Amino acid sequence: MTIKYHCAVLAAEGLKQALTKWDVIQGKRKIDESFVKLILAAVIDPLTGESVLKGDKYRGCKIEGKKVKIMLNIPKDSLEAEAFEEQIREAFEGLDVDLEIEFAES
Repeated sequence: MTIKYHCAVLAAEGLKQALTKWDVIQGKRKIDESFVKLILAAVIDPLTGESVLKGDKYRGCKIEGKKVKIMLNIPKDSLEAEAFEEQIREAFEGLDVDLEIEFAES
């Protein structure tokens, strides 16, 4: 039962993200920190299975026009960083943004 519930929550989040991304693409919504957090909510830590927003992994973001910088408290040379970068880039796919991901120094 727990797995079905978890899958249903992920499906609902995915739909919410897709609709919000569509609003951005259509110019009906601007990219701000609440949008970035909505997109990052589905980025899952491969070690814990939790969102990158849980705990202290997410430091914040800076948005200037089309530039979006995401700052994470994850060592840049870790396997975890590689997995997060791949997921984050995939999550922002289709959006007209210049994405930068900043990891912590090792």
